[in-house]
Amino acid sequence: MKMLTLTEEEMIENLHLAAEEVLLQCMVLNRRGIVQAHLNIHGHTHSTDIRIMPANTEWSEGIELPDRLADIDIRLTFWDWLNQKDMNEEYLARMARLEQFIRYLDHLIALNKPIEVELKETAA
Repeated sequence: MKMLTLTEEEMIENLHLAAEEVLLQCMVLNRRGIVQAHLNIHGHTHSTDIRIMPANTEWSEGIELPDRLADIDIRLTFWDWLNQKDMNEEYLARMARLEQFIRYLDHLIALNKPIEVELKETAA
């Protein structure tokens, strides 16, 4: 059975489309106050990183930051030196990570309630 092989441009397009889906999900999560979703897009490195924090995270001195609920850091292009086989493997691995992350965010949206944790004061 012959496998379909995507071009480099098609793989990059699919990675960007998945990242766009995550961006939309982050906007919904933030608007509804379900979690604090932080998304950074790095144009110079063609990558994005996202971290999902509890809804009640406080970013102030004296309060310990809680653990992240989830995070992902994905490059949206490929290194020039990758051959087609390595590029395909890298693409499949990145898409699998993105799809898993998208499913997790979908789950949080479906719960539709704030995810909170007990906040701790930092030691003096």
